[in-house]
Amino acid sequence: MPRLSRTYVDKGRSRGLVGPPCQRTQTPLRVAMALLETIKSSTEISYLFSQGKRFNSPCITLIVKERAPQSGQSGRVGFIAGKKLGNAVWRNTAKRRMRALSRELGGPWHGYDVIFLAKAQTNTASYSKVLTTCNGLLAKAFAEAGR
Repeated sequence: MPRLSRTYVDKGRSRGLVGPPCQRTQTPLRVAMALLETIKSSTEISYLFSQGKRFNSPCITLIVKERAPQSGQSGRVGFIAGKKLGNAVWRNTAKRRMRALSRELGGPWHGYDVIFLAKAQTNTASYSKVLTTCNGLLAKAFAEAGR
């Protein structure tokens, strides 16, 4: 081990093995979040775009399609933020916001595939406005489906 001159020695550090209680490291608090079953396949997304029912608002668009009863799977969600709307930072922020909306609204919904499609106002509008808009669109979608 190389020897260093005295100018590199930290004079403020105590020589003891344990520092004062305020300097000890704490274990990070981790919150377990449920994993969302997402739609990632481009063929499934294309199918939902062509067969699903669209519900539009200035903030967000929802595409909803009822799943076949024999599929035996729970509902899935998808999040899309197009390149035309912004750079990677904008798209990642929009997807993060839409995932939070989905979790807060109780998604994924059993028996339904739902795609959240970002619009220009997804990031600029207040979160509470987007949340109430999404809640209204989902209520309208499920009412039309007879849920």
